[in-house]
Amino acid sequence: MPKHINRAIVAIITVASLALTAFAQVLPSPTYTQPARQDSVMVVPDRLDPHVRENDAGRFGLIHSEVMQRLYDVSGQKSEWTLGTSILGNPELEPSAMGMASISRRYPAMLSGIYTTRLGYDPSRLSLNGENGILFEERHGVPVDTPVTDVAWERGAFAGNALHLDFRRLITDSVTLDFGVQSRSNKLSKEYDYQNVTSSPYFALGRDSSSIPFTGRNIAVNSMHVQPVLTWRFGLGKAFFKMNYLSLENADNTSHKVLLDTLDLAKRTFQKPPYTIDEKVVTYGGGIEIYPMRKLTVATSFHYGTHEIMEDSLAVIGYGTKTWRDTLGIQRTDSLYYDTEHNYTYNTVLGDASIRYATFLNPSVHFQYEFVNTDDELTDFSKTYYQDREIGYGQISDTLSFVFFRAQAGMQRNSSLLDHVDFAPAYSADATFNLPFHLKLNAMLRHDNKFPDVKEIKLVETGRLSFPNENLDYERRDRQALNIGWYSREVFYGLGLRHESAKNLIKQRWVLGEGMESVNEAFRWTNLGEASTWDWLFKIGFRLGNWKFYLERGQVLDREEKIIDTPELYYKGGIHWQNRFVQNRLGVSVRVDWQWFGDRYDCTVNEEGMPELEHMKKYLALDFEARMQILSFELYSRIENFNHSIYMPASGYTPEGLRFAYGIVWTFGN
Repeated sequence: MPKHINRAIVAIITVASLALTAFAQVLPSPTYTQPARQDSVMVVPDRLDPHVRENDAGRFGLIHSEVMQRLYDVSGQKSEWTLGTSILGNPELEPSAMGMASISRRYPAMLSGIYTTRLGYDPSRLSLNGENGILFEERHGVPVDTPVTDVAWERGAFAGNALHLDFRRLITDSVTLDFGVQSRSNKLSKEYDYQNVTSSPYFALGRDSSSIPFTGRNIAVNSMHVQPVLTWRFGLGKAFFKMNYLSLENADNTSHKVLLDTLDLAKRTFQKPPYTIDEKVVTYGGGIEIYPMRKLTVATSFHYGTHEIMEDSLAVIGYGTKTWRDTLGIQRTDSLYYDTEHNYTYNTVLGDASIRYATFLNPSVHFQYEFVNTDDELTDFSKTYYQDREIGYGQISDTLSFVFFRAQAGMQRNSSLLDHVDFAPAYSADATFNLPFHLKLNAMLRHDNKFPDVKEIKLVETGRLSFPNENLDYERRDRQALNIGWYSREVFYGLGLRHESAKNLIKQRWVLGEGMESVNEAFRWTNLGEASTWDWLFKIGFRLGNWKFYLERGQVLDREEKIIDTPELYYKGGIHWQNRFVQNRLGVSVRVDWQWFGDRYDCTVNEEGMPELEHMKKYLALDFEARMQILSFELYSRIENFNHSIYMPASGYTPEGLRFAYGIVWTFGN
């Protein structure tokens, strides 16, 4: 598509959006309610239904448009959110959840072990680190008339347990306790081999999977996350205190290539054993919100935390040679290798302040800041790196007749390890219009900036390989979207157009086809010059009796420069059936959800120790779930990777075949 046409279309969308006070409606976080007769309720036809309480934080994002969850090996061991075909990176959990921004970029285990409540999604909110959308929890501290104890326990058919607890109680008339726990255990990392006996359902989409030998590796995961929140309501406002304690002991696969048997592609051999990841996180936070006048709200919060990350049994990676002479004067050369143990700690201070006046356009001012001191510890090297980031912006938002809108404009600041300071403007606008004939129009635009993090500038990673580059520039990013949908009680159709552009995208050199002469250079961070993409999105959902169907498809229309680590097509959807029996005392539901990931490339290390581009073939992740609700509890069973897809989500990984699980969800109010 010629550049002048691109610019004209962008200008039309921008002008039209601003003329209409543009801004996309934020999907609120689904508030907690005690389970009705069937908790797996069909909410609306324009998205997937939310799952009941989950033991995997990543799954809470799936109900939102474009948001997908990529799993690595065993469910819960490692997962991340991705955003369809977007070139601007992944959505992130809001910083206040763990007392640190961008946790899936900074934690090697990503979302593993993280406790959350149900999540809302805001695609256009300005954020500290230029995240590609924010997933935020429902509000804590909401008074509850009846105490709520919500327990979900899950057991894998062959190994592992998981627990999710959501406990809410009024301690006094003015103090509320929210207590959350998430735990998962799959103790050992081991390789396995399906035998030629019935190891999985024979009805796996038309093929007898009992005759499919398949080798892989189950990765250990042991985590415990405890999160108490105390909220005190008083005459002129409220205050809260929050704590996080996360202990995670996971294993992970290296970036080395998994070798395939040339005669039997279902047989796979791992070059390297798994390395271990220990995360110990303790954060404390508190905040206050006061109402000095009837329409005026002033709020501030502060979080402090330590995030210790220890990696051991890392792969041996060389980085050069050293020449020396022995006592006889003979010159000798030794190879130099990175440590096989790496410890680093993020010491974080996170805070925010805001002031809001409830009047026409609801003007408000927001300020967020984050200070991160990173202690990098190796065998013969130790250093602390300092960086801080701030964002301040003004905001207006209101509901006027048939339009809901919000606009934000401000400035981002980044102090990059005290080397230099950058200032960059940021703004966003988003509007939703309720039109005649059941139509709804949504328009948004966002311009923000993503600054290189300490991991990309200073830290060497030899597990999942990455090498720093101190000369990185920050990303300048733009995203515009226009969506139109036809809504009725039972049927929904939606069509969307997206445009994204960026300067200086931070990628590893192999994405450009560069640096393939050595591992150190191929996996080194660099800046991609300019990139832009036009994507379109189609959605359809409808309810038919006790059935609900949903399908979403996103595809690239035009991409000026191919970015090989980003897919150009995806699907997601689900089929859901529910009914009640025995005079409405017994609730039964069955659902099948799927995510289809398009082709992309990753970089791996081959048998010769050299980098090699590896094709990540398209794959379908199909999950089956059946639930039965009796009074206040539900029994469920789940089969993940139900179609027995032999896929690779990234280099170094293989799926675990079919994963069986069963569990119970129990809610009681005492």
